[in-house]
Amino acid sequence: MDTEEVDDTAELEAGSTAETSTIIIKIHDFTFDPAEVVVTPGTTVTWVQEDEVKHTATSDTGLFDSPLLEKGEKFSYTFNEEGEFGYYCKPHPNMIGSVIVE
Repeated sequence: MDTEEVDDTAELEAGSTAETSTIIIKIHDFTFDPAEVVVTPGTTVTWVQEDEVKHTATSDTGLFDSPLLEKGEKFSYTFNEEGEFGYYCKPHPNMIGSVIVE
């Protein structure tokens, strides 16, 4: 988990011949857009912060927790296990989203 720039092109995982993909979720107007995404195992989700106010992408279960992101910053997490993973923004807990891995 880091906030470094992410290449939006498909990448290869070590020891894998299958390409993985990256899904972009925009943070703007105090929302996650889209609020729900359905992905396959191995997909990286990148949250792109576009608001003037700081936000986080924080897992309901502690699986991932971005730092406070300023406008223009990104945070990525790769989902390897199947399941439904809810998340929210720490300073604005009414901002919620979910990643469904199947």
